Formats: sequence, C-alpha cells, structure tokens
Amino acid sequence: MKTSSVYIKKKVLNNDLITIVNEKGYFVESNPQWSVLLGYTTKELLTIPFLTLVHYEDRNRTREEIENCIQNPSSRPIKGRLISKVGDVIWFEWIMTKINYEGEFLLIAKNVTEHEPEESLIEAELIALKLKNRQLEDLFNLSQDLITISKPEGYFTKLNPQWSKTLGYSEKELMDNPYLTFVHPDDRNDTIAEAAKQFDGTTIFNFRNRYITKEGEVVWLDWNATALDHTGEVFGIARNITNAIKQEQKIEATLQELMAKNKQLEDYAYITSHNLRSPVANIFMLAKFLEESNLNEEQMGYIDMIKNSAEILNNTMKDLINVVQINQSTDMVIQSISLQEICTKVERQLSALIMETGAKIITNFEVDEISYSIAYITSVFLNLISNSLKYRSPARVPEIQISSKKIDNRIQLLFEDNGLGIDLKKYKDKVFGFRKTFHNNGDARGLGLFIVKSQIEALKGTITVDSELNKGTKFTINIVI
Repeated sequence: MKTSSVYIKKKVLNNDLITIVNEKGYFVESNPQWSVLLGYTTKELLTIPFLTLVHYEDRNRTREEIENCIQNPSSRPIKGRLISKVGDVIWFEWIMTKINYEGEFLLIAKNVTEHEPEESLIEAELIALKLKNRQLEDLFNLSQDLITISKPEGYFTKLNPQWSKTLGYSEKELMDNPYLTFVHPDDRNDTIAEAAKQFDGTTIFNFRNRYITKEGEVVWLDWNATALDHTGEVFGIARNITNAIKQEQKIEATLQELMAKNKQLEDYAYITSHNLRSPVANIFMLAKFLEESNLNEEQMGYIDMIKNSAEILNNTMKDLINVVQINQSTDMVIQSISLQEICTKVERQLSALIMETGAKIITNFEVDEISYSIAYITSVFLNLISNSLKYRSPARVPEIQISSKKIDNRIQLLFEDNGLGIDLKKYKDKVFGFRKTFHNNGDARGLGLFIVKSQIEALKGTITVDSELNKGTKFTINIVI
C-alpha cells in the first residue's frame, strides 16, 4: 500500500488517471487528474463506487474485468466509457492490477476520446444529448404550469400532463380540437389577436384569458409565449391564476358591498334628519304657544323639559347633517395653504377664550406650506385647539404646542397640550366616536374629534392620539403629499 501511494504521488503530473480501488469498488486514493477530467472533487470520488462512473452499457463488461483481475494478477487493457459530473461521455482505456491480498487493485486509465472513430464520438454526443433531453422531459412533465407547443393552424402539438389535470380533458381530446375550442367565448378574439403577434416575432408577456374545463368551470390563465422558429410554432407557458382572480373578485365585491351600505347609511341619516326638521320646529312653536297661555308652575316646568328635549333633538339633527356633508363632499378645493396663517386665523376666532384662560399657543412649523382643503384644515385647527381649551386642567395655565415636519412622503402635524388628558385604557376605541364624551363638561357634544377624523381620512390621511390623565394629550396627524 505504501509503494502504491508513492507511485501515485510520482505520477501526479501525468495525464493518466491513477487510483486505488478497494474490494468493495470504492476509491481509496486517486491523483488530481480524475477531478480535472470528470469534474468531481477528491472528497466526492471517495464516496462514489467506481462502477457508477462507468457508462451503463459498459458496466457488466467492466464488472467481469474486475472479477477477472481479482482472480488473475495480470489483466489486459480494456476500453470503456466514463460519465463526467455534467453528463459528458469520455472514452478511456484502462488496465487493472491486483496489488495485495486485501482485494485492492491499481487502476490506470488514459483518455482516448480524441482517438475514437468519428462514429463513436457522435454516439457519445447522442447519448449525452439524450440524457439532457430526458432531464428536460422530466421538467416538462413535472411542472405545475401548463406548457405547450402549438401550430400556426391553431392546434396543440405537445402538452404536458398539467393541461389534462387542470381542464379535465384527455391529451387526445385537447390535441384533436383547435385550442380556441377550449377558450372562453368572450376571450377568443383577444386570444386570436395575441396569437397573430407571434408571426411578427413578438414575445407575449402576462396575457390573461379564460379556458372552460370539461365540467364547465372557468379557469384563468396567465400566459408567456414566443415563436420557436420560422415554422411558426409557438412555445407557451401558462400559470393557473384562478384562485388569485377569485380572491380579487371577492375583495372587490366586499368593497362594493361596503360602499353601498355606507351610502345607504348616509342617505338614511340625511333623510331622517331632514324629515325631522318640521316636527321639531312644530314642537318649538307649540311650546311657545303654551308658554303664552295661562299655565301653573308645574305645567311651565313641563314646557321647559319639552323645549330642552327639542333642543337636544335639533342639535343631533344638525350634527348628522354636518357629518353627511363631510362624507359626501367630493368637490373640495385643494390649494396651497400656510399652516401659520390658518393657526393665526383660528386664534383670532378663539381670542376671547384664549384671553379668559391665559392660554399659551406655541407653534413650530418646519413645513409651513401644504396642499390641502382650506375648509378642512381650518376645521382641524379649530376643533383641536378649542378642545384643548375646553378640557384644560384647573391646576395649570393651558399650553398648546403645534408643530409640523416632513417624514418620507407625508407631512406630520402635531397638537400637544397639558390639559386633563384622556383615560385611553378605558376610552381608546371611543376617542373618535360619534357623540362620545370623556369628561363632565356641560358644553361637550362629542362631535369635534369625530369630524376631525372624518375630514382627515377623506383626504387619505390618518390621526392617532396619545394621552395620560392629568398630564395632557397629543394628536398626531399624517397628511399624504
């Protein structure tokens, strides 16, 4: 064994392939030329039985030679084919010599491919081509996509099994009829037009059409196709996207249903509030007539309760109309607006309350000019500032900080105060609700934040709130730009 190893090391630079093979047919040691010609690493060769490298047509004869070598110390040269890692066929001439009683033998092989007759080389190339074709055939048959070759006359010439699996027809049924037979009638003209483009050498990408299965169901296919050569045959790959289309249609149907229900609710609110105006006005008028008549003190108390109830009902109707008008407003004018100018305008509107409370309003607009609805942004400033003043803390002077900055593709507008705050653990899901209030304030109607949220979302923006009781509240508005 030692002598053989030395022999192999001396022959490292030789073009011959030299190795020692044990009694089980595995490599024990080999020179680098094996890796050079066959493409396997030395480590891989140690795990591969020698016979697996031999062409399958030559294996029986090679096995006999190995058995003969074990019995007969001298062996005549034999010729055979080995298969490289990439599938190439290489002709070798080798001799095998038994080197010890443990069944190991020395194998020396010479690459004689270039000396083979031309017929043998062609045969080797054909074998390699058949191997590659077999791999392609496996890919063709196992693909989950629908693969086809079709003739200019409109017939399939080759189909993979996925066609029958998807459409339910046998391969013969599919190939005996023009493929337009299976295309949805509404998609046939478009399919003809796309197929005609192939004659101009156009490659089709992502063309969608529908096929009808044998059971009458609709299947959506997404196509990529290209002409093969001058014969006009077309190679096409189609992916079944039926489930994706159904999901899209389901989402669209749900969206349409929600939009319809939302419209019904808006109409209902508008009609209800509109139809109640006259009865409410009549209640006020009748209450006035009763006040002017001779009523005792108890009866006058009832009149006051009727008037209060009518006033509450009247305010609720106005709120409903305001909300409906916001949701139905589609003609709002978007224009360039100065946030500082809007803030100053709102401060003038609230000047009496600001003076009464001694409130400080601090602004820091890193971004001042924005494109927005002037009516909506004015409403946002008015509602949020008046809320901060209304829900101020009696323990400190009100301070309102308003700032803006640009973050990615949006403008972030912040309103922060040091007021009473909101218990978000208790009211988090109700902060922006219709007519929701969180403090015992007689002026509270629970409409301002609802309107602010509706206006911001109408222009694809968002608003969130952070708050802590007795410390203050922060509203964060994201405006899309």
